[in-house]
Amino acid sequence: MRRNRNLKSKILTILRDIPATRDSDILLMHEVWKKYYPEKVKKTSTGDFGIYFKDMFNIPREDDCKRIRALIQNEDGKFLPTSWAVAKQRKINEEEWREYLKTHTQEQLL
Repeated sequence: MRRNRNLKSKILTILRDIPATRDSDILLMHEVWKKYYPEKVKKTSTGDFGIYFKDMFNIPREDDCKRIRALIQNEDGKFLPTSWAVAKQRKINEEEWREYLKTHTQEQLL
């Protein structure tokens, strides 16, 4: 349980700091790995990044990140997707989504 609470705080930080992660669970997972598990992210000779299979037992998987992101967006109503296409796919009410964006965009401008 504590591990999930710790992961939730990490995901909240990433969702707050990198809005694009609100639309992509894969990007969210990558950003969590890069920020909180940099020792597990390896740079290849071609400049790409990867994770060894053996290290995947010790880092959050996409389904972990996705589940927690969904709880944050659906139950807490925070950090909703920035794209209507994604919001629609996740069955978020359009009026609520638009109001959320309007409110949070105005807060960022202040």
